[in-house]
Amino acid sequence: MIKPEPSIFELIHTRRHLLFRTVLIELRAQFAGAILGAAWSLAAPVGLIVLFALSAGGNGEPNSLGLSYAEYIIYISAGVIAFTSYSLALTTGANSIAKDKQILLNAHFPAELIGLRTVIVSSVPLILGMFGMAAASLLFGIAKWTAFLVPIIILGQLMASTAIVWILSLATLAVKDLQFALQYLMLATILLTPIATRYEAMPPILRAVASLNPLLYFVRAYQDLLVFARLPSIPMFLVCTLGSAIAFVLSAHLFKRAKRIFFEYV
Repeated sequence: MIKPEPSIFELIHTRRHLLFRTVLIELRAQFAGAILGAAWSLAAPVGLIVLFALSAGGNGEPNSLGLSYAEYIIYISAGVIAFTSYSLALTTGANSIAKDKQILLNAHFPAELIGLRTVIVSSVPLILGMFGMAAASLLFGIAKWTAFLVPIIILGQLMASTAIVWILSLATLAVKDLQFALQYLMLATILLTPIATRYEAMPPILRAVASLNPLLYFVRAYQDLLVFARLPSIPMFLVCTLGSAIAFVLSAHLFKRAKRIFFEYV
């Protein structure tokens, strides 16, 4: 009797200890010798947040959003932190198997876990930053119980990012130029994400294009939970949770079926 192949969730569960150890190894290697260690992972988002905060200090930008200064800082922080982690996950994940396609058929550490590991390591700023913003929002009395739902959206973003990374990592094997084009795509993504403005204030054509941006839904969900102390709309919440889970499962299935083909013919 042929034993059915494990699902992606079963694979993660059975190899969870190995996955955890390799994530720690990646993090230690990444920050080896650095005095501040993993705190450097927050350098880029903190720098962007400071720039937004300084630019808003004298031109009334927070008032144009109808937010207090503290609310405005948390509002832009949610967008910046989500974007930097998303961008890092996709750009590094796309190249995760490009250097050595032999790892596609690695039985000890399945290739599916390589993309997942890359996303987890790249999402350290997301996890630390969002928990920090949730604490700040509660401290300033901005958000109430809604701040405790942030981990659900973080998990959704991790699954969505991993689903995209699996597809990109295979595509990069076939089209090497994709790794360079992806850098410019990330620049376009930041323009299609409501970091320092409201989605409703975007021009209609830009809103239509932005709706194709997966990151848009997560950023707006974070902002709803942390700044406006409300639940995201039902469609938005479904995209961030159920939609991410479905994309995760389907992408894992496609990756598992396609990796041998890419190994043999690419």
